[in-house]
Parts: sequence; C-alpha cells; structure tokens
Amino acid sequence: MDNVLLPGGQPLVSTLEATLDCASCHATTDKHQGLFGQTCASCHATSQWTIPTFQHPSMRSTDCVQCHQAPPSHYMMHFEMVSKKVAAEGKAQLNGCCEGVIVRQCYVCHQTTSWNDIKGVGYYKHH
Repeated sequence: MDNVLLPGGQPLVSTLEATLDCASCHATTDKHQGLFGQTCASCHATSQWTIPTFQHPSMRSTDCVQCHQAPPSHYMMHFEMVSKKVAAEGKAQLNGCCEGVIVRQCYVCHQTTSWNDIKGVGYYKHH
C-alpha cells in the first residue's frame, strides 16, 4: 500500500497504522461512501483526519462524479419534478435550460461552495 508522504518525504501514517482496518468500525461514517475502498490509511492518519497534501481539482472541473455521488433522490422522479425545476428558477431567462441535464452533470446546477448552493438560486434547503 502506498502511503501519502508529508513534505520532507515522511509517510503520513506509520507501518503499524497502515495495517488498521478503519472501515470495520467507521463504515457507516464513510464520507466517501465506499468510492475509495477500505484502505483509509493510504490517505488518512490516526492523529489527523485532514490530508495535508490534498488539493481539490479546479473549481472549473466538470468531473464531479469521479469523487462525489448524487443523493438517492437524484435517481428518482424527485430529480425531474423538483430539483431541475428549482435550478431552472435561477435561470428563468433561459427557457428549458435544465431539460437535457443528467445527474452526472452536477456543475450545471451546483456551486462548489456547498451542494445546496444552487446557481442563480442560492442556498436551497428542501428537506
């Protein structure tokens, strides 16, 4: 397993920490929802959860689904009946702007500040 290296070349986790099975206890709190497997120690340490060397892709990136999953509601009629209509309100001048949008195109409606910060609408809480 390749460990993340800190500036100076030292590994983020020790050899002993790298053998931990974090997912056996923390699976229900996995923010990555299993997308990165169960080898948490390849990126995270036991002394700190943040990753000092991590850089999020550019705000202009359109490949959000590479790491982020849409909520289950986006795979149901809720996406067509509510989500698209709310996003379209912020783009009223563009009639039919959201008709062809698919779930994988997060960047069309969402801002990078927060998932509930909808372009042209602002912070939207519907639950």
